[in-house]
Amino acid sequence: MLAHALPAAALALAAALLLGCVAREPSGPTVGVLLTATATATPVATPAPPAPTAPATLSEDAVTALMRSAVCWYYDPSGAADCLPPQAQTVEAIVAMGASGDARFIAPLIDMRWLAVGWTRWVEDALESLTGERLDDPLAWYAWAAQRTPELPRDYIDWKGRLLAFIDPTYLQILDGDRRFDLRVDLLIWAGAATNEVAPLRDPALVHRVEERYLRDSDIVFGLLVNGEARAYPRRIVAWHELVEDELGGEPLVLVFCRPCGGAAALDPRAGDQRYTLGASGLVHESRTLLFDEQTHSLWDPLTGRPVAGPLLGQGIELDRYPLLTTTWGDWAARHRSTTTLDLDTGFVRDYAPGAGLRDEPQSADPEFPLSALDGRLPAETAVLGVVVEGEARAYPAAELRARGITHDILGGAGIVLISEGPASAIRVYRAGGLELSELNEGESGLIATGDDDGDGTRWFVQEQALVSTTDGRRYSSIATDESYWFAWAQSHPQTTIWGQ
Repeated sequence: MLAHALPAAALALAAALLLGCVAREPSGPTVGVLLTATATATPVATPAPPAPTAPATLSEDAVTALMRSAVCWYYDPSGAADCLPPQAQTVEAIVAMGASGDARFIAPLIDMRWLAVGWTRWVEDALESLTGERLDDPLAWYAWAAQRTPELPRDYIDWKGRLLAFIDPTYLQILDGDRRFDLRVDLLIWAGAATNEVAPLRDPALVHRVEERYLRDSDIVFGLLVNGEARAYPRRIVAWHELVEDELGGEPLVLVFCRPCGGAAALDPRAGDQRYTLGASGLVHESRTLLFDEQTHSLWDPLTGRPVAGPLLGQGIELDRYPLLTTTWGDWAARHRSTTTLDLDTGFVRDYAPGAGLRDEPQSADPEFPLSALDGRLPAETAVLGVVVEGEARAYPAAELRARGITHDILGGAGIVLISEGPASAIRVYRAGGLELSELNEGESGLIATGDDDGDGTRWFVQEQALVSTTDGRRYSSIATDESYWFAWAQSHPQTTIWGQ
């Protein structure tokens, strides 16, 4: 038990508290009822006082021993069900953590508060003892920690992997203390599903534009054109699956839908000689869903295509992105008469009605999960188009781009042009050199832009992969972009500027 690890005074206080707490614990409900990680959208944390800085009262070994005793399946996650409802050893350890006055227990207790398996009342009491706070919403505790950065115990990463191994043993590999992390592990939040429990669509069934019978012109789709082959991925389908692994134009791709950050990205899963099998990690950081790869169990940020934890971190790996357009089915189908789209029969039983996949999205103007910092230059959930040229990042308010039609800018020392036909259409971005476009018109072969790059009033085909001269075939290539909420773009690109500011 714990006697070898705890000072006598802490044990005595723990025992006294335990007598009062155990008497209040009701008979435990089933594991299925207890295991919940659902809460309302959390208000964005505002600057707050620093975390408690009470002097450490326990040795590192004693802290580790208490944390392990609190998670009774620590050494054998397969036996977790035998630990529930929480047994006396678990309750004793939680009470002793609160009684210790040691602030290193705050982050572990917040993780336990989020994973509600019958110990909530003791965890809340322990957190109140350590912080002087009592917060009803478990996400509010992560928001609290985001602004105070509590000190972490020595073995915290390994311990958190063991805690989440109750959900999925894969977390033992993802959260390994011997790995490197370019993120705050205490703000790594389990989003309510095990790895790939939100089932990815792999090699999905397809249907041609003229054969599909379920899409409305107003349905939002994510459009891709690769090597001349066009495909639309309806949001009403991908919202249920988070990830689609596909092949288009002879090239592999992974389309990732990040519901908390309000956008999607299309990645080439190849880097060097390796092709990575990406999946949904079930983890969220800074309100962005993270991917993992089955080869190394590294974590990836889908908005940057870079590893953020694990063996691949620091290896100079960055997945290439395909230019992905957020538009409507009506707009995309009119531009690409030979496009395919996902078959409604995906092999899964889901409600693919419009909006059903986003039905549980919190109705709030704030990010769904807590942030360590919020760039206040724009409202958090403003839809922006993010562009990076020669390492320089800039955010463009998407609604303004759609209202303007044609927007010129200089980014990364290069001229670019952003083109949209209106509120329900895509925003396409191209390297423009000295090209100055003045108007858009609908031609027999599609959208035509008029403008000069040499004073001759050239007309240009507006294609997905390039602006192409109608007279001599000159080309200005397209640029990969991200359309997402402002807070997500700013978090993944902290040096970003904002167009017009």
